[in-house]
Amino acid sequence: MNVDPNAVVQAVLQMRAADDAQAVQVEVLKQAMNAQQVAAMTLLMAVPGTLPLAPAGEPGALVNVMV
Repeated sequence: MNVDPNAVVQAVLQMRAADDAQAVQVEVLKQAMNAQQVAAMTLLMAVPGTLPLAPAGEPGALVNVMV
């Protein structure tokens, strides 16, 4: 079998570049998720007092709302 060393080197370099690009994308995603977490916590902390628990029903079936 005849393997071109240049082709192998090019393939390895392309794979490394793709890995680097994917690592950057994952970092950006993590930052976006952290920003969303902070925003959600800010909204939750802005609700005055505590919400009462649902008096009956399956857990997760009823949603507590303040009207």
